[in-house]
Amino acid sequence: MSANTVISSGGVFFVASSARRYKTDIKYTNDPELGYSLMQMKPTTWLDKQELATEKAFWNGESDEYTVPRRYVGLIAENLLQAGLDEYVDPQTGQVKSIYYDRLAVALLPALADMNRRLVEQELKHG
Repeated sequence: MSANTVISSGGVFFVASSARRYKTDIKYTNDPELGYSLMQMKPTTWLDKQELATEKAFWNGESDEYTVPRRYVGLIAENLLQAGLDEYVDPQTGQVKSIYYDRLAVALLPALADMNRRLVEQELKHG
């Protein structure tokens, strides 16, 4: 399955396309605020609760399945909501569930362009 293949909540596979012909109401933005908000996020690490439960069940003799819990790195979806970045969170069942990580970097582009513009202005001003 390619990175742009998505499974709907009904279990149907479809391709999430970036081509213009599949989109409507396209609006361009140069607003850097989303990117600046994103840059305020603090990466976190965590252990998965299900992996810990599976490991515990194995050691308690309740399961033959053994999983070594591993530490994950990423962002917490609820923290994105608190920062006003709800367009990057997928609330499938009315609860916050996952983050559209593939879309996060795009929010940084206007912020990077803004920083570059300010840097060039400073270089021209101060030589």
